[in-house]
Amino acid sequence: MEMLAANFSRMTALNDFYLILLGPDGQPKEMTLLQISVRCILIFLIGLALVRIGDRRSLSQKTGFDALFIVLLGSVLSRAINGTSPFSKTVGAGLALMVIHRLFAFGACRSHAFGKLIKGRDVTLVRNGKIDWKAMNKSLVSQHDLEEDVRLEAKVEDLSKIRVARLERSGDISFIKSEGGLATSPNRQRFAVSERSQNGCCEESADPTATSASAMFPTSHVPNLHA
Repeated sequence: MEMLAANFSRMTALNDFYLILLGPDGQPKEMTLLQISVRCILIFLIGLALVRIGDRRSLSQKTGFDALFIVLLGSVLSRAINGTSPFSKTVGAGLALMVIHRLFAFGACRSHAFGKLIKGRDVTLVRNGKIDWKAMNKSLVSQHDLEEDVRLEAKVEDLSKIRVARLERSGDISFIKSEGGLATSPNRQRFAVSERSQNGCCEESADPTATSASAMFPTSHVPNLHA
């Protein structure tokens, strides 16, 4: 009985310390400014630990899957700050979100099909300087949006200088410039490479440093065999 009484007294002391430090759960109007500030500090540290333990890629919000995790985690943990939900249960819910995000990220890493299912896939908008209007309309990307991203990201104004433009899974548009400044078809690129190689051979044979027979044996020094 004495042991039970001692354990009960310890639990009562911890509960009193919890109420003094964090205030009562579910009664935000009764919390003081100090108690709310302590909750803010604790939730910030716990949230930072959950994000760091979960996946550092979620910080960059590369996909909607990562952005959803950040939004849900912030929404859940914020309830512990204003006291609308119990502090310990809110932290437990945040931990469950982190575990779910980690498991889904592991599955997407192991299975490409599962990754496309939860993260989506990239869409080619421009190929060899030509706009794919069907892909543009399906992705709800206007021509003005594309031209704006070309100026901001690719630092050009002419779409003919873009070999490939893709709408990535993150929602950003990536650009790959053509090598010669103008987008060309693969057949024309192969022809250009072949033409350059042929010109290189001709230039090599016409190298001014090459020593010819006439240079080695001037006409004045060639012996007259018929003399």
